Amino acid sequence: MTSILTSAEIDRFLSQQRFGRLGVHADGRTYVVPISFVVTAENRLIGQTKAGMKVDMMRANPEVCIETDEIKGIADWTSVIVWGTYKELKGAEANAAMGALIDHLAPLVEETGGGRSPRDVTPREPEGGPQVDIVYEVLITEKTGRSERP
Repeated sequence: MTSILTSAEIDRFLSQQRFGRLGVHADGRTYVVPISFVVTAENRLIGQTKAGMKVDMMRANPEVCIETDEIKGIADWTSVIVWGTYKELKGAEANAAMGALIDHLAPLVEETGGGRSPRDVTPREPEGGPQVDIVYEVLITEKTGRSERP
């Protein structure tokens, strides 16, 4: 049976998620890419990336959409979509946001047993020097969710 999630159910689901898809639109073009994120108690989605197409598009049009889901089967799934406004973070605000993201992702990095540090959220470019991290928030303005259970 399909159901609409309550605001509390959406918040609980978002707090447990680490990955989703970011949708951006600028200059007549739509682009969807996977991201890692954490949602804070202040209704902000925090992410980190490097310069590229998605950043260029979010700078041109800061209105974005993020979808995240958990699919266990054809009739056993949950999906949440949030809309909000992109903003790049700097200085102490960026450091605090990055700390929250690292804390949220660290258990996944540690369980892989790999050589990456939890502080290495995005790997360096293989050619050339390190790229500058762009820490951003999406101030969530709207959210919706659905689920189906057998």
